[in-house]
This record gives sequence, structure tokens and C-alpha cells, in this order.
Amino acid sequence: MSTHERNLDPQIARALHELLDGREPAEADIQPLTGDVRACIDALIDALHTDGLTAVKKAFIALSIDRPWLSRLASSDIDTEISQKPTRRIRFLPDSEFENRPPRQWLIPAILPKSGIAMVFGPPGCGKSFLTMAWALCIASGTSWLGHPVTQGPVAYIAGEGSFGLGPRIKAWKAHHRFTGESGVRWFDETIMLQDASNLNELITAFAQDFPEPPVMIVIDTLSRCSGGADENSNTEMAKVIASADILQQHYHCAVLIVHHAGKDKDRGPRGASSLIGNTETIIEVAPTDEGCRVICYKQKDAPKFDPISLKLQPVHYGSDEDDHSAVLVIGTESARVVMSKSEAVMYAALQGKQLSYSEWVQAGIGEDGKVISKPSAQRAIRKLIESGRVQRVGKLYSHLPTSTSEDEDPFSDE
Repeated sequence: MSTHERNLDPQIARALHELLDGREPAEADIQPLTGDVRACIDALIDALHTDGLTAVKKAFIALSIDRPWLSRLASSDIDTEISQKPTRRIRFLPDSEFENRPPRQWLIPAILPKSGIAMVFGPPGCGKSFLTMAWALCIASGTSWLGHPVTQGPVAYIAGEGSFGLGPRIKAWKAHHRFTGESGVRWFDETIMLQDASNLNELITAFAQDFPEPPVMIVIDTLSRCSGGADENSNTEMAKVIASADILQQHYHCAVLIVHHAGKDKDRGPRGASSLIGNTETIIEVAPTDEGCRVICYKQKDAPKFDPISLKLQPVHYGSDEDDHSAVLVIGTESARVVMSKSEAVMYAALQGKQLSYSEWVQAGIGEDGKVISKPSAQRAIRKLIESGRVQRVGKLYSHLPTSTSEDEDPFSDE
């Protein structure tokens, strides 16, 4: 770039940010541009008009190969670098702009949306990282996930809880699927502070330089290790973390999948502040079972919840040495016993041998004086029992579903 062109960095950066967000830049930003810079911007505008955002990103990648300044400006912090002349971000649109938008797209149909912030949560050791790693590897490689088709694209996986288990799990997945070569996932095995501006800018730079194409999914595993010790119970602090995830999601028009822990009260969902639930579009619970886990849709905004999926952990020996082993999640049996919380156990027992209406069931669980469990806990437990397939509703009455659990087995044990 010439000295004249470098002086126009703010306008160039603004134009690139607009184009990579799928919008045509303002004429005031592109009018002063000349030479190779103007040619690049015009090529990106032509791509936008021809085939939309996908074409823009492909053209940008091709142009950036021998023009490193393009990537630098595209990944720059627009809030600080071009603050002299802020672009207008707020644009009000007519009905038709929303009526003509395509329907929701999915990375995994009905399970994981193509765009938005999603969360997977569960207690330690329940298999949630096995699940998210399998999703990442399937999406990046174009491999169907347990019979579900996927939308293929690069995946960025931030493994903040350490790298010791990554290699064996990747090898086990590849051995199970008879897959060789690179999957298309790119891994980072250290912690970051999402809410820190310098960390976020460095992350965007890394995506621009390490990925031939922008990622279609960014996995943050786990929230605790990637939030720099922020208070998970503080709505203010968690809102900052989610805001950073939202910046990534909007910048790449991708899915950001956050792995998180369950709270001490299993009935209350993800651990920490309520903003974590309110500010995510999709929330998926991973509940431990005897043979593996059960994947339950806790929240699916603007779409129906998918039915619970029972999975089992299957050992995989991928090498010649005795220690060359790990595991993968495969389809389990529908009779897999879900480990119940105390509240679920109380409500399940209250229904034993009975057919009760909703209000009768709640009252039977909380007792006459309401000292067994609270009414909100009883209501949450009922929802969990219904979702897990332990009870059925016929008309207005609820009753137990037949189970294969033997009479001498404790179905409420956490062991």
C-alpha cells in the first residue's frame, strides 16, 4: 500500500467490515479509494451482488493471499482504530426485508443452528466434551452425526481445560469413523479471557490468519476457563462474556457453542447467572446415565425442541499399544436409566402406582406442609421427568411409563 492508501485505513477498514457483514459500504467510504485498494473493494462488492455473503468471504480469502494488509484491516478493532468517523450501524428496515429472509438454517438439523449462541451444559464427567468434540469433528469433516446430516465447514475449538485428552479422543473418533487426514477442526489448547478486548482482537486475528475460510462454528470449552475467573453468578460479568461471543457470532455469521457446567441444583439448569439462559438461543443439557448420557433440549428459540437422545460411551482401541484407547458416543438404548436429582426422585416416587393430575402430582410431592421440597422445585422436576421419558400423560393424568429397572435396583441412586 502507498502512503496515501495507508492514510485511508479508516475508510478501508469500515468498507471491509461492512462487506464481511453482508452489507454494501457507504459511498463516502469508498469514493476516496484508488488503485489496488479500490479494485479489491469493487471485487468484493461485485461478489456481494452476485452471490451474497458466501461469495464475499471466498473472494476476500482469495484476495488476501498476496495482500496481508486486507486481513490486518479486516481484523482491526473498528471501535478504536476508526473512531474518528464512526459508521452508522443502526439501520431500520421495512417488513419485506424480514419476510423475504430465508428460514433458519442448521449445522445439525433441529439440533444445532447455523447461526447464534448455543450452550451445552452438564455435571463433570457426563460426556459433554465427548459430545461437542464429536459435533466439531463431524461438521468440519462433513461426516453425519449418528445419522443426522451436517452442514460442512471449518470449526475452531478452544479447549481451555487442557490438551492431554484431545489427541486420544481425536484418534478414537477417526478410528471409529475410519477417517484419515485432517478433519478441518483447528484447535487451541490454552485459556483465554473472552471479555478482554485485546484477547478478543487477537482471537479474530488468529481466525483470519489460521483459517483458509472463516469458521462456521466456534467452540468455547469451557465458559469457566475462558472467562478469566469472572463471577458466574453476576449478570453484569456474564453479560460481558456473552457480548464477546456475540461479536464473534455476528462477525463470522456462525454458531458459537459454549460448554458449561450444571449448577448444584440439577433442576435449575446451567450454573450461574440467569443472563446465560436469557442471552443464548439454544441450550442443550447432557444428563449422565448408566451407559453414557442423555442429550436433552433445554431451550430452542423460535424452533421446536428436539426429542431426547440416549447415547452410550463405546470404548475404542485406536493403536497397537495397550494405552492407545479412548471412547466415542454412539446411539444408546431408550431404557438407559437417567440419574435423577433429589427433587426428581421425590416427584417420581409420589407418582408410584398412581394416575394424578398436574396439581395433584405437585401437591403429592411437596407434602401437606410443603417441607419436603418447594413448589418450584416440584414443577421443575416434573418437567425433567417428562423430558426424560420416565412418565407419560394420558388426557389430563400423569403416570409412570413401564421401565426395565428391576425391583431390587434403586432407580434414584447417584452412584
